[in-house]
Amino acid sequence: MQNRSNRSLITVGRWLVVMVVAALLPLGASAATGSVTGKVIHIVDGDTFDVLDDAHVTHRIRVSCMDTPEKGQAFYRRAKDALADLISGQMVMVEYYKDDRYRRHIGEVNGLDLCLKMIESGMAWHNRPYERELKPGRADELAAAEISAKANRTGLWADPDPLAPWLLRRQQREGKHQSRP
Repeated sequence: MQNRSNRSLITVGRWLVVMVVAALLPLGASAATGSVTGKVIHIVDGDTFDVLDDAHVTHRIRVSCMDTPEKGQAFYRRAKDALADLISGQMVMVEYYKDDRYRRHIGEVNGLDLCLKMIESGMAWHNRPYERELKPGRADELAAAEISAKANRTGLWADPDPLAPWLLRRQQREGKHQSRP
């Protein structure tokens, strides 16, 4: 009889663990939203930077609505410098809505429309693959800014055939990337 009781307790214990884990899963998903306030201490590239908060924790931020040239592409350095000119050393508050697979917070800087400024200056593309994550009307605003920069041959649009970074990354995954002269 005691053997049957032990098995019942083990079964109940397993179900309890499953229920607790299931209850905590949504907390992990929602924990990726929030805000970070701190000083911009490092510009990684044209769309990624590090913020040091008051607790001396470094947060890597990926700006959500734009994509800039990858290292090795034309205008990589100019895009990185343009982002640095806008925020390097500044105190910022970043609202983020998720973390990506690289554990970067994906979001935007409050009070400073980095996406629009970078796209208008021809230093970034409107990040079309992720436009469904933007607020209504935002994708149209950014697309219009890109069209204007392209028409004026501003920044990277001075290149006769600029390759969007997401297309470059796809080519690299597929082993099709060839360097341009």
